[in-house]
Amino acid sequence: MKSATVDGKKVFFEGNIIDKSSSPIYIPENEVGIDEGYYTNSGIVTLLRMHKNEPETIQFIADMLEE
Repeated sequence: MKSATVDGKKVFFEGNIIDKSSSPIYIPENEVGIDEGYYTNSGIVTLLRMHKNEPETIQFIADMLEE
């Protein structure tokens, strides 16, 4: 996963272009091992794939998407 600073915010994404069609989702400091920052849709998909066998992490991501 790649990261870049956009408007002073650390944004995580996959591919070569940051998807600006939707607002990045903020992931705060946490205990499940995900870096704090803003994630594009492609970044969230990558997180889900990386942690597919970790129910607590998947639940945390789901909670962040719901907010």
